Amino acid sequence: MQLEHYFHFHGYVNPEQVPGIIQAFHCCVSIYKHDVKGPGMKIFDYLIQNKAVIVSSQWESRKLFRDFKNIIWTEIENPSSILSAYTEVRNKYDVYNKFDSRSMILKKFTWDHTAKKILDTIHETICAELPE
Repeated sequence: MQLEHYFHFHGYVNPEQVPGIIQAFHCCVSIYKHDVKGPGMKIFDYLIQNKAVIVSSQWESRKLFRDFKNIIWTEIENPSSILSAYTEVRNKYDVYNKFDSRSMILKKFTWDHTAKKILDTIHETICAELPE
């Protein structure tokens, strides 16, 4: 039997429906294989909704999301690690779902934040060298 026999794949979801769908989840899962590099965008989607997120422990993801207290890191391609993470979320649901990851995303990863960092860098480097 094929995977489609066990699951119903809805296909495309309109962007305005995504927050409501994510809110229906107990926790969110973002699992990757060994050969995948970089954090997935769905991690941001889950964190902006203040959900607990089970994530494969990749160097890039751990560095980017190191301050988030609602991420449970798992070993890549290790089902028992994923099960343990899910059990932890179920046992400490209030702890993982009370962390305000939305505010952190808006503070650290928006275009306003990035533009401010660029302007600060320009001011500290180029403008510092200009004669008055």
